[in-house]
Amino acid sequence: MRLIIGLVVATALLAPRIAEACGVWHMKDVEKKVDVDWVINAGSIMNSKTKARLGAIYLDTENKAGMRVVKDRKVVFDFAGDKLRKYGKAVASFDDTSVTFGKRVYTFELSDGGDWHGFPSWKVVVKRGDVRVIESDQASALCAAAAAQAKTGAQLPHADQMKEIRLRIMFYLAWRELGS
Repeated sequence: MRLIIGLVVATALLAPRIAEACGVWHMKDVEKKVDVDWVINAGSIMNSKTKARLGAIYLDTENKAGMRVVKDRKVVFDFAGDKLRKYGKAVASFDDTSVTFGKRVYTFELSDGGDWHGFPSWKVVVKRGDVRVIESDQASALCAAAAAQAKTGAQLPHADQMKEIRLRIMFYLAWRELGS
């Protein structure tokens, strides 16, 4: 009986840590005063001051063609080549260091953030010109890194982890620029 109680207590205490280790990172839009908490398959967007929920970004992370944003079972944002699309129409172009919505160019700076629960993390700064727009101290590829390690025994290459972080940032910027 004590063993069962001990297992229940241990599970209750460790379960949140396992989920946290796999899938939560915080991003701040310092210009709009908005916080985004990324979990495994979604981003929750809140007012930094009041914590009122402003929106959500739901990710389809199991799509063979790559991660995309869905709403009511319809694809809202996805990628085709170097284009970010909204409902199938190109709305932005991107590369490894920037995304461009019309005349608005956002540049990404990812630098080493160290180790976060056994996985690499990055410090993120997104700028529009000289204006600092987004920052994060510990951006992570979330469960993509853990899933790759579970399948192959090897870590997901850093370039692929950084790509996942950039995609999430681009989805937020698309939500910010164009709405959902």
